[in-house]
Amino acid sequence: MTEDSYFIGKHFEFYGNVWEALSPNTSKLVSKAITYGIHKGTPIFSQTFTNQYLTGYIYREKESSPIAFVNITIKEDGQNVFATGYPVFKGAENKMILKDMYRWNVEAEGEMSAQVTINEGYLLNFHNPFFAFDSQNFEFNKPQNICLAALALNLNGLQETSYEINEGPVFEENLQKFLSENPNKTAKDYKPEKIYIDKNLTRMMMPSDYVSEFHGIGQIKEISKTKIFGELITILKTDFGHACDNDSLFINIYAANHVLKDFIPQIGDGIEATLWITGYFTEEGNDTRFFRTEKTLSEGLSRAAKRLFLSFYNKS
Repeated sequence: MTEDSYFIGKHFEFYGNVWEALSPNTSKLVSKAITYGIHKGTPIFSQTFTNQYLTGYIYREKESSPIAFVNITIKEDGQNVFATGYPVFKGAENKMILKDMYRWNVEAEGEMSAQVTINEGYLLNFHNPFFAFDSQNFEFNKPQNICLAALALNLNGLQETSYEINEGPVFEENLQKFLSENPNKTAKDYKPEKIYIDKNLTRMMMPSDYVSEFHGIGQIKEISKTKIFGELITILKTDFGHACDNDSLFINIYAANHVLKDFIPQIGDGIEATLWITGYFTEEGNDTRFFRTEKTLSEGLSRAAKRLFLSFYNKS
């Protein structure tokens, strides 16, 4: 992360590992998501972004499905050419403060960085699946409602673990303190301290090498299931907030069976996972971004939103 950026890691502008985590039959899933998405999907925007004329479509198997697919085409020599596509997941609502945004090469796509309001130093980067028409909500340094979801790249139950501090500055400081308090003893008599990880209370988010990918430890609060093209997906509403302070950071985790493997999650379980984080704006208590009407989706970007979007483009 640079001094003038709130992003941690590299911007990886591809979805290969995302599709692989969603289904073991990756090519079959991608084929269906693109084919059905473009032929049966609803247009959500059709707009010129600087020199790119892009059209986006959203498709879900059922109207109530918590998983959708967005496909984007680009106009080239009078033809609409497929540019990119990705899954979209219904998120859990959180209050956050938007700090930065990053536009991808396909300019209707992008990532954002937001500060979790429960902790001033806690930054979370995420892919915004509705980046194109969410631009009207790019208000920095103001608390906003953002729905967070994540696709599990890997996920395991958190085991009760202890770590022995047997080297490093903390070890040396503790050893010297022990020797000064026990002048008749030697270093061989010192028993290193242990740190215990409570599988039901430990919660944290750690950045990885890539902007929207995090390693998380949290506790499952709710469990539900859904299907995409016949494949079962488990949804884990998980709290990654500070348990000691009763602060919550909820993320809906979507985990395919081949990612869960033999792990059978239960409410209350502690988990550790590598996650692809996504987030989008919504009204408080009313997730209008994910379950939008066709009329609302087709409105696309307003003129004011377009000017705002281009102002950020020209600034970068």
